[in-house]
Amino acid sequence: MTKRLLLTLFLVVNTLQIAKAAYAAGGEMKVSHIGNNKYLVTLLANKPCASIMSFPTTTTLNVQFGFNGACGTTTLTMSQTSSREINTKCSTSTGCGVNTLIEYTYQCTADLNSTTFTKPLSSGTCQEITFYHNSFYHAFYTLASGVCSDGFLTAATLYVGNLNRCKSKTNIAPVSVFDPTHNLPVYRTAVIAQGIVDTSEYDWLHFVQMPSYAVTPYSNTTCSYSKSKNYLRPLDPVCVPSTSTSCSYNGSANPVRGANFDTLSGDFIFTPANSGDYGVLSYHINEYRRDTSGKWTLICRYFKEVPLYVIDAPADNNSPSISTLVGQPINICVGNKYCNKVIQMNDIIAAPKQTKSDSLLTYTIKNVHGSPFNVYAPNIYTRAFEVCWTPKNSDTSYVPYLIPIKVVDQHCSPPLEMSYTIQVRVYPIPQATNTVRYIGCNKIEVKTKNLRGGPGAKCLWQISKTGGSFVAKSYKEIDTIYMDGIGKYSIKALMSNVGSCFNFYDTTLTLTDTVVDFTLGNYKPIADTFNCPSATFIAKPYNLSYPAGKISYQWYGVDYFTAYAYADPRSINQSKLPKLGTSSSQSLSLQKDSIVLLSITDAKGCTVTRELRITQIISRDLKWKTKPLAPICGNAKSISLLDPTNKDMIYGGEQTGIRCLDGKYLDSIGPNNYKIKAPAKPKTTDFIKLTFVATYDTLGCLSRDTNTIDFIYRPQFSLTRNAEVCTTTPGLLMEKIVAQSPKKASPFDWTLLSSPTKSNAQIGYTTTTPRKAILLSYPDSIAVGKYKISACANDSALGCRYCDTTIVTSVQLYLANYQGDTLACPHSWPLDLNKGLKIFTGQSADTIYTWKVMSLNGDTSRTQNGFSKGVINNKLQPAAASGRWLLSYKTSKPCYQESSIAIKVQDTLPITISSNPDTLITLPKTSFNFTANTQATRVHWDFGTGSPDDTANLNPINWSFANSPANYLITAQSFHPNGCYGVTTKKVKVVEFSGIQDINPLHCGWTNQLRFISSQYAYQQLTVYNMNGQVVFQTKENNGVPIQYLPPGTYSFVFEIKDILNPQAKMQTLRGKWVN
Repeated sequence: MTKRLLLTLFLVVNTLQIAKAAYAAGGEMKVSHIGNNKYLVTLLANKPCASIMSFPTTTTLNVQFGFNGACGTTTLTMSQTSSREINTKCSTSTGCGVNTLIEYTYQCTADLNSTTFTKPLSSGTCQEITFYHNSFYHAFYTLASGVCSDGFLTAATLYVGNLNRCKSKTNIAPVSVFDPTHNLPVYRTAVIAQGIVDTSEYDWLHFVQMPSYAVTPYSNTTCSYSKSKNYLRPLDPVCVPSTSTSCSYNGSANPVRGANFDTLSGDFIFTPANSGDYGVLSYHINEYRRDTSGKWTLICRYFKEVPLYVIDAPADNNSPSISTLVGQPINICVGNKYCNKVIQMNDIIAAPKQTKSDSLLTYTIKNVHGSPFNVYAPNIYTRAFEVCWTPKNSDTSYVPYLIPIKVVDQHCSPPLEMSYTIQVRVYPIPQATNTVRYIGCNKIEVKTKNLRGGPGAKCLWQISKTGGSFVAKSYKEIDTIYMDGIGKYSIKALMSNVGSCFNFYDTTLTLTDTVVDFTLGNYKPIADTFNCPSATFIAKPYNLSYPAGKISYQWYGVDYFTAYAYADPRSINQSKLPKLGTSSSQSLSLQKDSIVLLSITDAKGCTVTRELRITQIISRDLKWKTKPLAPICGNAKSISLLDPTNKDMIYGGEQTGIRCLDGKYLDSIGPNNYKIKAPAKPKTTDFIKLTFVATYDTLGCLSRDTNTIDFIYRPQFSLTRNAEVCTTTPGLLMEKIVAQSPKKASPFDWTLLSSPTKSNAQIGYTTTTPRKAILLSYPDSIAVGKYKISACANDSALGCRYCDTTIVTSVQLYLANYQGDTLACPHSWPLDLNKGLKIFTGQSADTIYTWKVMSLNGDTSRTQNGFSKGVINNKLQPAAASGRWLLSYKTSKPCYQESSIAIKVQDTLPITISSNPDTLITLPKTSFNFTANTQATRVHWDFGTGSPDDTANLNPINWSFANSPANYLITAQSFHPNGCYGVTTKKVKVVEFSGIQDINPLHCGWTNQLRFISSQYAYQQLTVYNMNGQVVFQTKENNGVPIQYLPPGTYSFVFEIKDILNPQAKMQTLRGKWVN
């Protein structure tokens, strides 16, 4: 703001040149035809609103004829017609807003029919008129350094001669849809659209950034008026590093870096770096039109200057942003409807103290060539812009239509803007006359005539066979194409242009001629393959088919220059090629890369040619340097193979390497460095042979060599793990802890690695031959504790040494004493012997001792049943036999006492039960007569009710179950004078015929003679009982009880039946009473 105030004061006091008493801050000049060969010349000059200097009511317009006035000059007087504020400010603001400008309009008429113009324009070389104005000071120049002058100049040139060569020989200047943005917040990306568009003739506008002209128009004088001293960057843009002001443009950075001026739209994009900076964006607008010959010609040039100010970024406001933008330019094809949202702008809350989004004002054109350009508002702070257009041929334009857009937020500090120019091109649909014809020998001719469709119009022929297999393609307008034998073909011509507008020609062709077809490899007509070193390559055709008759073969050699000059080998002139052979296959001994052709001709004279390109692989065979590898002792942890072969493996292909055929015993540390890991020691042999295969891959050619190595596991022996010895042992021979003895080995080297404290233990040797190692501690015992002992031996052949280590534990003798029962009755529960065995250490005997029958009543023959069934799982089974049992207890663990005990199983008196009724009684009767058959003088009954009161000692006894239908287990005991008793049981049943049934009686029934009736249940059996519970009738036939079979009376019955729907279910019963 300080700079601007100083500028205004300077303009007030500087009156050195009275002729230039007004100061302009940018402006432009326009020339538009108003009829009768008259043009309205308009000068727009901007003055800072805060300046107290005023513009005059009239001013002088300079006119030059020809280049730099070579054909004369004149002047016209322009009158001030209007003025307006052209920068944004709040609607409620009074006075000047921030950097507000006043635009003054001056106009005059140039009559090209007057002698003032006709005379100089009569010369053929003087067909251009330049109008320029330089009567004002430039508001910026006097404060900027390094300028050419302080004069403000704007101009327009009308190229009359070029206009006369056009169909329309007059011109209306482009219109300004809106004023370019002037206020730019620092460090926020700005898009400055110029808002200029030709809505009259839709001529091509080309924008060119230029220096400001301060002497005469187009004198190519470069004047710097910004701090960067570069007219391409009127303000310092954001760069990295920040000290630079000329970095390359990067629109994807945030914020944008550098500066970019779009010559097609005039949009200027950059991010200002310094608050308070000011400058002028100067550029030409070149207006082009096609002349009658179709060439673009320059018809008018306008000069425009736009003042730019960098303001502090408001803390409570940010410029509107572009949230949606389609790719630019937009290409539309004639006749195709295009409806799309092309850009959307939003006012977002981005400033640090901004609390809400602002509503937006919109400035843009209403239509494009008569097609509406729609603007709609999803909400007050969003504006979306939609193009909906179906262009006609007359709308075709390869230069873009311009759609300038600007939105202004309704903020007051000051309002901020965002602008952009949408570019739309219209391309025609390509057209052509396409023909296809078959010319024999599996060939067709395709033609494209009169191809038209704008820039880059081209035609692509594409042929494919039914099923989608590709055959050929061609970009030529006339071409001969080889087909792929008999079949139906789809032939398409795709016409296109640079606007991505397409048109299609589509036809089908069916070939019935049988022709030669074959391949030489993976593809046709050209195949690639390679030949491995020292190999003879046999070339031959594959998948060969041909018409009836004889065929002939001809092989040719081809040099690389000739082969690669043709995409199709059938086009190569074979008359100059060396012939190799005429057989169906060709043997080739190759020393270098080679190319061969095979032409096969059928009986009709039609020839098909295929090409084979052979790459010769040059590589020597892979060999191991040492073979076989030296044997290794198996206790070696690993050995290294460094550079084991004659080739550097680092240069080999993906299959290059060394692998072990016997397992994962080889690790690769690098291409030429491998580590071999020893396999686990074998159980049955004393060596393991590993086989290695080295492979070298040269472009798929594999060279291999095999090698072996032996891992020697001698001597093989092992020590007993966790050996124990009793402390009462005077000494332990070391050979007793050898689980497996070695073969062909030196004697053991025994080492006592550790022993209990104060044990004085050592390994000594006997005086006998051979000497034997012995562990000694005290003269008559070995001290309690653990002894770690190592044994080593050397193989007598290879010298491999093997060692093993074990722990020997010296423990005290653990006493065990049986304190359990020694008398048992036959019907006693099994006697757990280990529970009665008490160990001195307090350990449980279950996991230490096992019991065994030694004798039964003095018999040790082990033929009696008691030997096999007397002790099961360390439990004595008294029921097995009566008499004296001698039992031993043994242990597998050392130092636990072993012994034997005697247990007597006493005799009992046998007993059985008889009853009347036998097993079943039916209510109302409930009494049974029970008799215990035994020699015992005392009997005890338990009638199975669960009540301790339902017992008795009488024999025999009548017992009533007191109207309680149930199943009862009757137990009788016979008591022996020795206290043991015999036991027997019997099951009886008390039933009630009206009791609970297995099934619902509603689902079935029966006749008076008990014949079963049901649709859900299948009859199985009928049983009839008398009132004493005795079975009196039973049958499996469903005929009931025969008449007069049973005497009259009351009976009970039971039907046994099955569910028809569930035959796998258990048998069910139905009970009842029956009166006969």
